[in-house]
Amino acid sequence: MPRHTLILILAVATLTACGGGGSGTPSGTNVAPPPVSAPPPPPVDDGTAGGGDEEPAPAASAEYEDLFSLGKMHTMTIGISTAEWDALLNDFDENPRNEVFRKADFTFGEGADTEHVANVGFRLRGNVFTRQRPELGNGPHDPDNSLRRVHFRIKFNEQFQDSESVYGLPSQEIATHLENKNRDFRTVRSLNLKYNKNDPTYTREVFSYDLFRRFDVATLRQAYTKLYIRIGDEAPRYMGVYLMGEHIDKTWAKRHFGRNAFVFKSLYQGHGPADLSTADFDHNIDTGKIGSEKTDPGFVGLSFEAYRPAYDLKTKRKDFAEGEAALNELIGLLTGNPTQQMLEDAIDIDALLRAQAVNVFLGNWDDYWRNGNNYYLARNPNDGRWTFIPYDYDIVLFDSIYMYDGLADASFLDWGSDRLSGNPVLMDKVLSFTEFRDRYAGYVAELVDGLASPEAVSQRLEELQAVAAPHVSGYDAWDSEPFNASLAEIEAYVEARVAAARHELATAP
Repeated sequence: MPRHTLILILAVATLTACGGGGSGTPSGTNVAPPPVSAPPPPPVDDGTAGGGDEEPAPAASAEYEDLFSLGKMHTMTIGISTAEWDALLNDFDENPRNEVFRKADFTFGEGADTEHVANVGFRLRGNVFTRQRPELGNGPHDPDNSLRRVHFRIKFNEQFQDSESVYGLPSQEIATHLENKNRDFRTVRSLNLKYNKNDPTYTREVFSYDLFRRFDVATLRQAYTKLYIRIGDEAPRYMGVYLMGEHIDKTWAKRHFGRNAFVFKSLYQGHGPADLSTADFDHNIDTGKIGSEKTDPGFVGLSFEAYRPAYDLKTKRKDFAEGEAALNELIGLLTGNPTQQMLEDAIDIDALLRAQAVNVFLGNWDDYWRNGNNYYLARNPNDGRWTFIPYDYDIVLFDSIYMYDGLADASFLDWGSDRLSGNPVLMDKVLSFTEFRDRYAGYVAELVDGLASPEAVSQRLEELQAVAAPHVSGYDAWDSEPFNASLAEIEAYVEARVAAARHELATAP
């Protein structure tokens, strides 16, 4: 049996074993949901937003900064009809990894200070390990059933132009909402909602993205929010504290580069690790390692097999041939014998090295370097260089998790030596040059002596947890990760990780 197959089996077994747990505090606890009023009609698209590269870049406005403020607890409510919730359950039962959006209404804030957006797209999200049915039991909704804390996605510019009845009754078609094209909320077109899987402290992932940002690494923004779900005419149910994160899409690209860019989500899926070691000259957006994900059939009863490429193009799909050629050019460079200047001309080296310094400090073994997984590549349209964007940090700051232990003592300079799979040519080629290796070591030293020092990490964790802690009880939902305020495990990891970094840097040749 191949090593990675055995590891995958062990991981599945571990995740299954960890999936249980007790329910949250029963319904009737004294947690007041925000008042929800009927949302106004959706805004009419006047065409000023545009859809192409000519659109002005969204500014980092005050409302955007407030949306992702980590110093406050936000509140949101999803209002969904019973029929649409039943469809959500049915879609999951037929295909747990479906990506069909159901229609819902979105309310942000509470009391008199609320904002409403009608007719948004709402669906489950997550991978094979994290997708779960959002309601206990089977069949259609039962008001007596508990809901389950799962990951969700909200899409503000969803037009409902796909087949929403593809999985049969009770899932039915939704009227199209063309007026939603180009619509956003506080300059964001989509939000991902994640519960605290693997982390009873409610700090690991939000701390990670915050650390990347403070270390000048471009990635997504996250903030805390209380989530309520109102099904039909029922009272809103408190789902607990979630992490609300922006989606890496066209809007993200425009915010960072000033205009749209080719953005590939890179994952270890059916085509193996996304390690940039094998080019793909398939020239078809629906097949091969480079393409665009297809998760649902187009018609009811249509024979269908999901397609999940290693490099999933998330933007500029009409220009797929150009994007495929550019990514193949990068892969060709990395699998050849590039000079230092050739690498600098093709890749934002500083962004890559700063990202890896934080990533390796956090101990993310399910990353590019060790597993060909969990990152984005964006091609800067202004200079043609590729930017590496780290992604998915819900299993970090552990010395031991799943099949790995001793992560706190692992090498910074040769992190990929104990890899699960793949051939990390990007890091191998970049770090083969002394100047780049020294620059990376310098970033590691800067990090552990500053933002990632034990004192700085403890202070930031306490600040973040203070925002979440007052709101982590009274859930009207099944809670598999009850809150635990102890930060001792994380702090012990950080102490050991910083010591390992300083020792390695002091003794490296």
